[in-house]
Amino acid sequence: MKNQKQSKEYFKDSSRLFDNNVLLSKGEKEGNRYYQFLTEGTNVCARCSALDGKKIKISDAKAGENLPPLHPNCRCEVVVLEASEGAYADPNNAYGLSESQKISNAEYIHRVLKEQGWSTQAIAALLGNIEKESGFNPAAYEVPGNKNRGYGLIQWTPATPFLSHFGINEVEADEMALNSPSILIDMQLEFLTLTSTTSCYDTRQWYPTMRFFSPYEMSFNSFITSTNCPRELASVFHSHYERSADSEDGIRGRADSAEKWFNYFNGR
Repeated sequence: MKNQKQSKEYFKDSSRLFDNNVLLSKGEKEGNRYYQFLTEGTNVCARCSALDGKKIKISDAKAGENLPPLHPNCRCEVVVLEASEGAYADPNNAYGLSESQKISNAEYIHRVLKEQGWSTQAIAALLGNIEKESGFNPAAYEVPGNKNRGYGLIQWTPATPFLSHFGINEVEADEMALNSPSILIDMQLEFLTLTSTTSCYDTRQWYPTMRFFSPYEMSFNSFITSTNCPRELASVFHSHYERSADSEDGIRGRADSAEKWFNYFNGR
């Protein structure tokens, strides 16, 4: 009886592995290069939990290591991530995106954050800062190829905490920028939320303050749902997260950009 049960479990696990391999193979043929590991249910083992939500190159998939099932009766799943045509990145030219590409990236970010419950005002405030920091290029380096300087939409300085969090190096990030820019944007938006909400002092980057020309203090959760003036919220984001050396005129430029994007999305 025990052997019969084990045989059924083995057949079921083998069948799931076969199905997952077929899914990844089909996705790769369609031009997609990444998949996401997803756990299921509440009783999840430590091995699977550590991989939950991770974005993995299809070419790096290894049965039993990062491709489920990882163990007998593993219920985890994989989802192929589509390489979006509505997102752009250029690792070779920090400010090399065209105006239409910038708009496409702004629309992509707006769509993703709206689904996460952000207000249009907060999104516009973020976009105003992103436009100043990177020109909407998620692959922008402050100094080409130098991970010790600013990188990405928000110019995290240095780039190493972002790269390390997702277990990638600068070469892999550049490859992702060229082949799957929407996934790189997703990762950076995820990192923004993480570094704004974590209780870890070494990782946290959101600190409410009246410095850096901020009009008032806000928590991150209050910011993302705020319907306050997008110009004010742009200054709040800068002071609470960016904290650049911009002059008051520079902050005003971020606010102008935020107002522009609010009008763009509010008028649609």
